[in-house]
Amino acid sequence: MRILCYGDSNTWGYTPVSGKRYENRWTRVLKDLIEDSEIIEEGLNARTLDSTEDIEPHKNGLNYLLPCLESHYEFDYLVLMLGTNDLKTHFNNSPKDMLEMLKKYIKVVKNFWPKSDGSKVKLIICGIPPVNDKAFFFENYEGTTKKRNEFNMLEKKYLDERGITFIDNSDLEIGEDGIHLLEQSHFKLALKIASVIKGD
Repeated sequence: MRILCYGDSNTWGYTPVSGKRYENRWTRVLKDLIEDSEIIEEGLNARTLDSTEDIEPHKNGLNYLLPCLESHYEFDYLVLMLGTNDLKTHFNNSPKDMLEMLKKYIKVVKNFWPKSDGSKVKLIICGIPPVNDKAFFFENYEGTTKKRNEFNMLEKKYLDERGITFIDNSDLEIGEDGIHLLEQSHFKLALKIASVIKGD
């Protein structure tokens, strides 16, 4: 089984504040939880859903999505966890704006090539983990906790109506920088994703 994990720094395994990479990031834990699995790690620090920074336009995740899918063809699952960086105050995205961004991802995946057996890749979308909008270690996230909560609700409703798996990450713990997962949260997230995959 091949599982493509596409996300930002919390998929890359960024340790809060220090910036070191967790050895026990959720993608690696997931491999240990699912026998005979190959985990394709596609985490990029500061990757967005579809917001573009002037100085780092390559961080726009939508632009790289299709080339990434084609590069790793064929695979069984796509686990998507993005959206934290789109909350940054200077992007001025509303929850509805972010939902429209997510819809573009779903369209790309829906229209992507079937596997050689005719089946389609299965999509798992992870909700944005908690954000402490009072901790401005890297960027300005002021006022984004409410926005994050509203987006996750919109996202869950939209995905549930279409039978797309949504994983609620509201219970994950973040570090003192306000956005990056603690190590125990990586284990918890891996267990959630493994439970979905094993239950299919």
